[in-house]
Amino acid sequence: MRADETVRAVGTLCTSWLADVLFPLALRAAALPPATTAAEILARREPRIPCYDMEAVDRCEGLTIVATAIFVAYMADDEGARIARDAIVHLATEAAYEFAIAMDLIADVPAGCGIPSDFVAREEAADEACARWTALDGPVAEEMMLLVRSLADTVGEL
Repeated sequence: MRADETVRAVGTLCTSWLADVLFPLALRAAALPPATTAAEILARREPRIPCYDMEAVDRCEGLTIVATAIFVAYMADDEGARIARDAIVHLATEAAYEFAIAMDLIADVPAGCGIPSDFVAREEAADEACARWTALDGPVAEEMMLLVRSLADTVGEL
């Protein structure tokens, strides 16, 4: 078994796993059509307000899907894997970004004034979107264990 064969085999498996397993889970959490590509997601990125973006990044650091995408893309060492990783991280932080804005809108309502119903609806929708990402922690961990077994089998065969 040569080291370069092992690295290549691991990279190939990680790249396909990101595309075939992790990315579809991210699309589902973001409520996007299955045919949406990572490149399409990255192409529609818009500038964000820094304070809300920082809050979104902080909120997403603990998500299993974000950590997994970063780790697996690193192991893949492939441009396609990096694009998938960036799209997954963007989608997760996009949900958290919207939640940060919605919470701030509600917090800015003066005491004694009723919170406008559209603010409440926006916060509830953003909370539901974030909950979909958090709900992926278990399934992503299970899929990651399957990937680890596949990697062990692949390396063992070389």
